[in-house]
Amino acid sequence: MIAFAALGLDPYFRDGQTLIKRAAGMPGDRVEVGLETVRINGATVGEGLALARALKRPPTDFLRDDVVPPGHLWMMGATADSFDSRYWGFLPERQVIGRAYVLW
Repeated sequence: MIAFAALGLDPYFRDGQTLIKRAAGMPGDRVEVGLETVRINGATVGEGLALARALKRPPTDFLRDDVVPPGHLWMMGATADSFDSRYWGFLPERQVIGRAYVLW
């Protein structure tokens, strides 16, 4: 899990807010976002585009087949309705604060 500072993720998060998500894609990984699944290098890592309607955009606006560029990460939440890279794209590594750990 990676902690990072949100930038430009309105209306869900204010700039500077700390978020925690899983880094599912690293530089050079192929990311495919389809209507039903998200795949990284051919392996399914998540479900489709559950938030498209809430964002008032058609799911087809978020379809992609890209390679994670150098200096960026592909971030995924744990649930299908997570506001993550499916909707806002690649995270610049300069926004990373560090690793996040569960404390008991």
